[in-house]
Amino acid sequence: MPVHSKLTGFTLLELLVVMGIIAIVTVVVLPFSINDLKNSNLRSLAVNITSQINNYQLSAALGKDNLYYGISIGTNSYTLFNGTSLALASQSEVVHLEEGFYFSNIDLASFGSEIVFKPNSIKPLTTGTFRISDQYNTYEILINQEGFLEWYKI
Repeated sequence: MPVHSKLTGFTLLELLVVMGIIAIVTVVVLPFSINDLKNSNLRSLAVNITSQINNYQLSAALGKDNLYYGISIGTNSYTLFNGTSLALASQSEVVHLEEGFYFSNIDLASFGSEIVFKPNSIKPLTTGTFRISDQYNTYEILINQEGFLEWYKI
């Protein structure tokens, strides 16, 4: 008596239906994932800039080298400097933002686009806000008269 084996598997129609479902889910979920990734990169940049301002604030508060410490905000870059202003800086370092990120709404009283800390003080010589954005999201960074920094998503 011959042995017959019955092969089982998926039909072509079943495979096409499953592939169609996967394609639809991908099309729906992918834009949200990309936006979350871009928001994460922008948030990370806002945290990094805030940390650098805090580090300069701490250096000034500790009287490190008895220097003024500051940061100047541009459109696509910011400059860390030592001195009473960027124009009179004894040392500076320009940090360029990655493509697609930019500063806007720079509203820093007294010094225009600069935040400056004098030696032995945590209080800035200027206060105000500025924004960092990409084409999808915006974060606002605020420094008040007591030297406290806040950032939040708009």
